[in-house]
Parts: sequence; C-alpha cells; structure tokens
Amino acid sequence: TFVQRTQRGLNIRRCLQAGVVVLVVALLVVLLGMGVRQLVPSVPMLAPIYSGFAVAVFGFVVFWVIVPALRRRPKRETLASIAETYPDLNDDLTNALELDPEQLERSNPRGMALDLVRALHRQTAQKMQSYTPRAVVKRYRFQGLLWCGLLLGTAVLVTLLHPLILQQSLHVMVSPVSYLPARDLHITITPEHTTIARGTNLEVQAQVTDEVTRRVEMEILLQRPGQDEKRYAMEQVAPGRFRYVFLKPQASFSFQALSEGFRSPQGQVDVVPSPAVGNLTLDYLFPDYTGLSERTQSGGGDIQALPGTQVRLNMQANVPLTKGTLRFATGNELPLAITDHALQGEILVMEEGSYRIEIEDRHGLKNQQPPWYTIQVTPDAVPTIQWLRPEDGIEVDERTVLDVGYEAEDDFGLQDAALVYQGSDGVEHRLPLRQGRFDRRQVIEQFSWDLYQRPLPPGDTVQVYIEVYDNDTISGPKKGVSETLTLKVRDREEERQALEDLQREIADALLDLLADHLELADDFEAWRDQETPEPDDLMHAQAKQQQAAERAEQLSEQLDEALAKVQNDPYSTYETFADLQALQRNLDYLQQELMPQLEQSMRPLQTPPASEAQKDQADEALEDVVEELERLSSLAEDIANAEKFHDMQQLTTKMMEQQNQLLAALDNMPEDFKGGEIPPELQKLLDSIDQMMQELANAISQMPQTMSDEFLNQQLQNLPLNNMQQQLDEIRKKLAEGDIEGAKKLAEELLKTLSTMVASMQNMQQQARGGPMDAMSQQLQESVDTLSDLVRRQEDIVDETQGLDQETLQQLNRAQQEAFEAMQRDLERELAELQRQMAQLSRRARQHPELDTNFQRASRDAQKKLGQLQQHLQNHDMPQSRNALAGAQRQMDWMQRQIEQLQSQDQQLEQQVAQAQDRFSALRQQMQGLPNNRQAMLTPEQRGQLGQLGQRQGAVGSETAQLQQAFDNLLPLMPFLPSETVNNLKQAVPLMQQAQGALNSRQSQQAIPPEQGALERLRNAQNSLQQAMQQLSQRG
Repeated sequence: TFVQRTQRGLNIRRCLQAGVVVLVVALLVVLLGMGVRQLVPSVPMLAPIYSGFAVAVFGFVVFWVIVPALRRRPKRETLASIAETYPDLNDDLTNALELDPEQLERSNPRGMALDLVRALHRQTAQKMQSYTPRAVVKRYRFQGLLWCGLLLGTAVLVTLLHPLILQQSLHVMVSPVSYLPARDLHITITPEHTTIARGTNLEVQAQVTDEVTRRVEMEILLQRPGQDEKRYAMEQVAPGRFRYVFLKPQASFSFQALSEGFRSPQGQVDVVPSPAVGNLTLDYLFPDYTGLSERTQSGGGDIQALPGTQVRLNMQANVPLTKGTLRFATGNELPLAITDHALQGEILVMEEGSYRIEIEDRHGLKNQQPPWYTIQVTPDAVPTIQWLRPEDGIEVDERTVLDVGYEAEDDFGLQDAALVYQGSDGVEHRLPLRQGRFDRRQVIEQFSWDLYQRPLPPGDTVQVYIEVYDNDTISGPKKGVSETLTLKVRDREEERQALEDLQREIADALLDLLADHLELADDFEAWRDQETPEPDDLMHAQAKQQQAAERAEQLSEQLDEALAKVQNDPYSTYETFADLQALQRNLDYLQQELMPQLEQSMRPLQTPPASEAQKDQADEALEDVVEELERLSSLAEDIANAEKFHDMQQLTTKMMEQQNQLLAALDNMPEDFKGGEIPPELQKLLDSIDQMMQELANAISQMPQTMSDEFLNQQLQNLPLNNMQQQLDEIRKKLAEGDIEGAKKLAEELLKTLSTMVASMQNMQQQARGGPMDAMSQQLQESVDTLSDLVRRQEDIVDETQGLDQETLQQLNRAQQEAFEAMQRDLERELAELQRQMAQLSRRARQHPELDTNFQRASRDAQKKLGQLQQHLQNHDMPQSRNALAGAQRQMDWMQRQIEQLQSQDQQLEQQVAQAQDRFSALRQQMQGLPNNRQAMLTPEQRGQLGQLGQRQGAVGSETAQLQQAFDNLLPLMPFLPSETVNNLKQAVPLMQQAQGALNSRQSQQAIPPEQGALERLRNAQNSLQQAMQQLSQRG
C-alpha cells in the first residue's frame, strides 16, 4: 500500500543516514590513531588510552546511532510525514486506516456509519492516486555528507602516501599492550633438534624463566613456499613449563616457542620415513621324507607347517637398516641378515608359537608395534589301516591258508607292515608283511597267511591286528593300528574225534533199533501163537513200535548233524559222505514208508477177531523193517570202521612229514656237535614221532575188534612198528654219541620203512574197497541196463494202449453223434416242456409265503441248469449235458422236499412237481439210451492188438519181478543201495498184473491207470538206481 511503501523508504533513508554518521566517526578515530601512532614511541601509555577511547566512541555510535536506525519507523510517524508532505489529506488518511468497513459491517450491518466510512475510503483513494512515496522520502535530506567526503578523501590520500600508516593506526587500536615496555624473558625448548619417524607424535616442552607467564605459543617456521607461519597455544603443565604435541608430522620443519615478544632458540625436527618391511615371502623347505616340493607363500607372515620344516623369510625394507631381529614370544631371538634394503632369516618349525620382526634404521628408529605372526605346527597324521578280509569272528582251521587283505594310507608315506596276533597266553607274535618303504602313500595289500607254517593253538581265540609305520624321520615313525579281529581257531582233531564218536553213536543206535524190532517180532510171533490172543499184549507191542519210531526220528537228526560235520571236515573222504547220504536216504525210506506201513498193518489187529491175512500182512511189514534195519546197521558199522582206517592212514602220513623234518634238522646240525644233550627242536621232533608211533600201535590193536576181514587184520598186525621203534631209539643213541652221520642213515632207513608202511596202508584200503565189490558193481550195472529196458518197453505199452483207447473213444463219439441226431428233436421238445413246467411251478410257489427266497433261488438255479443243458445239446456235448441235467435234478429234488413240508397241502403244486419229475426222468432215459460202451465199439483188429499188449505187459511184469528178486539179493551185500528201488519194483509188479488183466479183457480205458502207475514206479526206481551208480563211480 502507499503507507507501507512510504514507511519502507523512510526506514532505508534513516539507515543510510546512520551509515554516514558511523563512517564519519570511524574516519575521525582512524585519522586520530595516525597521530597517536606517531606519539606512542614517546608516550607508550597513549596507545591503551587511544584504544579505550576508540572503544568508547564506537560503543556510543552503536547504541545511539546504529541501534535506533535499525528499528522500524512507527506507522504514526509515517502518517505524520505524509501529512506534512501533502497537507490536503489532513486527517482523512488516518481516519481511513483506523476505520475498517468490513469490521464495521460485522458489528453494525445496517447503520448509517458504514456508508460514511466507505465514502471516506473512496475519497481518500482518489486523492492518493496523484501522490508518490518518493516525494515524502525526498523531503528528508542527508546530513554530514560533506564532512564524510572530506574525511574519506583525507584517509585515501594518507594511505596512498604512506600505506603502512593506516595499518599501524589500526594495530595501535587493536593491540595497545604490544606498545608497552616488554619484560626480559628466557625461553628454552626440549628437544631442540631431533629426528622422528613420519607419522609419529612429537612432544616439545618449553621452559620460561618467569613463572608468572600464563601463555606461550608454538610457532612453526620454514613451511612450504607460499604458506604462512602458524602459531599454536602450548599447554601449561606446571608454572613456567609448557608443552606442545606435534601430531604425526609428515615433513621436516623448524619451530620456536614465543611469549610476550620473547622467542626461544629455533628448534629443528627432521621427519624421515618410519622403518618398515614389506614384500614378505616365506619359502617352505619340507622334510625329505614327505617328498613335498618347495613352496612359497606371499601376503603374510603366519606359518603353518609340519615339524622339521625349514622356513626361509625374505623381505624388503623401505630405508637402510642397521639391525634386524626375529623375536619370539618365548623371549628367544634370531638375527636377520641385512643386505642394503633386503633382509633374510630362517625358522626351523618344531613347536607352535609366535614371532615378530623388529628392525632399526641408521637414525636409531625402530618399527613401531610390529605385528605378531603365528607359528602353527601341522601334525603328521598317524597311518590308518582298514581290514578288507577276513571278517571279524570267523572260524579258521589250524592248518589252512587264510587270505588276508588290508588297506593302509598315510599323508606322506608308509613302511614296515606286520601282522600281530595274540592267543590266550598273552604272548604277541609278529608276522612281517613288509620291510622298508612302500612305493605309494595309499596301498592295498594282500597276502596268504599259511597257518601250517605258523600254527595257531587249536581251540583258542586269537586277537589279530595289522600295524603299519609312517616314514617320519623328524619326530620318529608313528605306528598305525587297525581294528582288532577275533579269530576262533578250530580244533580239527577234537572235531574229528567228535565226528567219529557221533558216527559210532549212530551205529550203536541202529543196532539198538534193530534189537527193539527183533524183540517186537518175537512178541508178535508169540501173540500169534496164542489160542486166544490178548489185546494187552498187542497194545504193548504197538507201544514198542511207537517208541522205536520216535528213536528213529532222533537218529535221523543225529545223521543230519553228522552229514553237516563231514562236509566241513577236511579229513573226511567223499566215500564217507556218500555212505552217510545213502544211510540218510535209506533211513528216510524206513521212516516214511516201512514204519508207517507197519503201524498201519497193526492197527486192524486191535479189533478182534483179526483175520490171518491181516496178521500175515503185519508180519510181512515187520519183516521188511527188520531187514532194512539190518542193512542200515551194517552200513553204519562199515562207515565207522572206514573212518578208523582212514585215521590210521592220516597218522602215517603225518609221521612221514615229521620224518622229513627230522632229516632236514639233521642236515642242519653243526659239524662240531660232539654229542651229549640233544638240541630242543630235534628232541621235539623225536618225541612227536615216538608219540605218533604209540598212537598208531594203539589204533592197530583196536582194529581186529572193529574189522570183519581177517586178512586185512592180519596185514595190519604185520606192519613193522617194532622195527620202527627200534630205529627211533637207535637214532637217539647215535645223537647222544655225536654220530650225526649214523643218525642220518638210521633216519633215512626209518623214512623208507614209513614209506613202505604208507604203501601197505593204501593197498589195504584198496583191497577193502575192491574184491567182491567189483563183481557186485558189474551185476548192479547189468541190473541198471535191464531196468532201463523195462522202462522203455513199459512206455511203449502205455503209448499203444492210449492210442487204441483214443481210437475207441472216437468210434464211440461217432456212434453217439449219429444216435443223438436221431433223438435231438425229441430231447429239445421234452426240454422245452420241462422249462415251461418249471416256470409254472415257480409262479405257483409264490402263493405260499412259507416258501422263502431259498426256494425261488433253487428254482432259478434249476432253470439256469436247463438253459445250460439246452446249450450243450446244441453243441452235441453229451458229458456236459449229463452234468447240467444232474444239477437241475438236484435242485428239483430239494424243491419237492420243501413242497411236501408245507403246512397247507397244495394239490396243484404237488401235481406240477410230479409232472416236472416225470419230464426229468424222460430226459434222463433218452440220454442214457445213447451208445456208452467203448468195448462194444472195438473192431476185431483192435481186439487182437489189445490181446498182444496184454501178453507184452505180462512179460514185462515177470521180468520186473525177477529184477526185484535180484535187488533183494544185492541189498545185504551193498547196503548203500537205496531201499526205495526195491520197493518201487515191488509196487510195480501188481500194477502190471492189474493192467494185464484189463488188456486181456479188452478194456483199454481200465488198463491205462495201472500201466501209468507201473511206469511211474519203474522210473522212480531207475532214478534212484542211477544216483547210486554215480556215487559208486565217485567212490572209485
């Protein structure tokens, strides 16, 4: 607005006026100072007076000129100035500003004053359109401009003539104290001249003689060109003593301490680079045994290496050095070799720790706070060993070769492997596996542990492990150990004796079982001879037979155990295994066939009166059991005797091995042996041979009691055991006399005698196997050939009979087809009528609630069967038609019984049932009228063929009976033969007789089942006989 613009212009003009006043005063004070400066040397106190006067003047100007000028001009003064400039406005402008039409409108909207105020505002506005604020401002002129110009011109002129006068005037005003007379102060600095490393702090102390002094400054001189000198206040640490710390200066400089115009001597600080090392590299020289090549590490000083590693340190310094040291945390130190800026040192790593690098340059400066580097020792790992085989806990033979495999690994190399085993005695035995170093750090080794060369204690439990060493030459080879395996050493001699005892028990048990059945036969015979047989006696005999069957079951379990042991016994022969298998097979036949037949045949005798046929059948079954037990007892006795003989042969073989070792020991005897005490190893061999001779003599003395062949017993008695014992005693005597050559000759003679005895034993064993057995083997082979021919001939008879029967069946089917076609229409008519009657019957039955859903289900089943009958009739399938008719008839019979049981009689329903039954009977009679006799279909030629087949069947049956008799004769002589062979032949004979009768009657269909049964039994006999022949050939 006009008033506001005017007010702002007046404020600006007043500020400018105040500036003129301030400038005039300032020029006056400065010009006055020029004069004072000239008088100060004469009157020093004039300087502080002048300075105080200047401060007072400037204070007055500030409070009385500047502050009022900065205040805002009041609005009333502005209106007064406007009124003075434009008198015609009089009080209109003031009234217009004080009267607000909007406020008046809110307080008195309908009053007359509102219109007057608005008219006043319009009138005042019209007047002011021709007025300007500048006219009001120009009425006030600036004062003192002339003085200001004169003073300013004077100041400029003086400055041009004497430039420093104005500065000196200002200095008098600002620093008046400096113009006062000075005191006499002495300032000393410490250190005055020093050399420091760049980046380190330096503390300088200043000592002032006047302890009253409160301020001392540090002035830094000789700065870089163009840089002003700098002063810094020093810290007072005590009266008259000050200090200043230069923080990490980067360049050399000079300095002085000053106070009240007094200066210290000039100090000098030479800033040089801080000694330091860099480019640190570590060269690792590993121990030779590791095979590792040299390795260089850069970028740090931490060491991690194997014990014995030599680490060479190489580094570069930034300044020439006079000293370098490797200082360890333990307090030890090693000097570093210095060449110009290069340093080198070596550390032998043997233990963990830490170190740091300390250096000193030509100025005596050291590297500040050098870092600590760690030394870590990487231990050489212990070798690891893993078993590959054998498995833990296995059983091993005392005289076998055990395959052993293991895998060993080390980080640098392996050497010196050994197998260590320990028995129950706690003594460790080592078997070297490898002497010296392995070629690789990881190896898989296999070897054969010959337990015969290094026998383990029989029956003992042995702890076994593998140990392998590494090739550490620094701290010594370290041993790695595998897991400990537990091996159970089998005592073959003990197991062998247990097997022989078991075989003897089996033989004795069979004899006891035979004795029980012989006693049973006597009791049964006595029971038959009684005029009035007692039932209690028969029951007692049956109880005995049951007990015998239970003992036979236990005997079978013992035999299974013996077979399992023979399979794992290295001393048993195949002949023993084959004989035990034959014994087991025949015992199974006894348990599964003969004993059940005996029990079954004796069961009818419990119901008197028993017929003679029943008694004969039981007697015959008992006789079969006794004969079989006699064969089994004989076979078991032969097995036990053969094992005894085999043990004797094994004993002679061991004696020969010991004798060979005796000869080798005599050859290694020292030549200077003069007799006397026999060496322990040699004495041990002699004692072992002597003990074996005694065991052999004891075994031979028992053989006549167990062997039935007197010739073989005589040969055993003629073995030269006495001569051998004498030769052994002579060897002892020669050795005691020192006659080694004589002992060798006697040992050689003893070896020849043993060889002769072994040959004799082998000859006796051959004789025991041969002789009559060869003739029986030939007879057995002939029987096998005969049986094969009978099987072939019986197969031909079965094939031809089946062919004739098939032809007859085809002829019968054709005859039935022709007859069926003739009556098919009648059958279909009867069937349709029957289906109609069945439907009526079902509807009528629904009228009776007591006929439940089962009756309706039976009716539906009958109708379903009739539908199937109709389908079969259309297909001309008479057998299925008869089956369908029979099924429908059964349902009809059940329905008729249900109707007959109704409470209320229904004559119509009963009549329908009767009619349906008549239809069933008519259908059945018509279907039975079809041809159904195969025999009637035979042609004369076919009848002749069936007669010839009957004759051939009779011949085969007769030869089979003869073969059975031949096997009956062989069984006692060859107890290993299977009993089921004779039984199959015996069963085949009556079947052949039955088939012969059917063939002679021209009944081919009835002849086929017995023919096939006889063929099956012939084949079973053939298979069992072939197995016996294979075992006989393997026995040699």
